[in-house]
Amino acid sequence: MVEGVAGFEAVDATAIEEWLVCDNREPGYEVKDDKSILSDVNHSTDEDETVELDPPHSLTTHHAALEATETLLKYLEENNDSSVSDVMNVRYLQRKIKNNMIKYKKQSHITDYFKL
Repeated sequence: MVEGVAGFEAVDATAIEEWLVCDNREPGYEVKDDKSILSDVNHSTDEDETVELDPPHSLTTHHAALEATETLLKYLEENNDSSVSDVMNVRYLQRKIKNNMIKYKKQSHITDYFKL
């Protein structure tokens, strides 16, 4: 049967039998019937329902990121230990965030400026 599949021409029945029984030597291996499999599946879904899911991770907004860089920039300017390159890197990040704000900003409709 396997000899007709490309790449398996040299596979014989002994190799297939060895491959099928290789898990028998593994710890925890057991042969289960349909009832025990269903019991395990139903039991595991009951456990999953009791576990509380973490709230979905919310993305940081551009505005919040910009405020954070402004706070960091203020800290670096007040701190005597910060270097000029540190300040320049934070200013670079500010420009990058501002560019992203412009890039992803939704265009206003002209009707948004008129109250009907």
